Amino acid sequence: MKHFNFALISLFFLSCKDDNNCCLNSFKGNLVAGSLSFGYLERLVLDDQNQVIYREKIAKDIGRVRDVVESPEGYIYLSVENKGIFKLIPK
Repeated sequence: MKHFNFALISLFFLSCKDDNNCCLNSFKGNLVAGSLSFGYLERLVLDDQNQVIYREKIAKDIGRVRDVVESPEGYIYLSVENKGIFKLIPK
């Protein structure tokens, strides 16, 4: 996973290298943006020119997102300031 910081938004690239271990296949190759100021986690889908073509808030009003990591099993974990660590589970 690559990590980029832009002001109060942090971007995390989800690679899901092994399709068999990617629990969130629809997120493969997407960016996930965690917001310190606005308290949300957002999925960004890019086209071939790396332009955002789709945005989806996947967690709203959760607090200050400090970090997002992808486990070897393909799960996504996020840490939220003063609240703890959360695991995203597909529906």
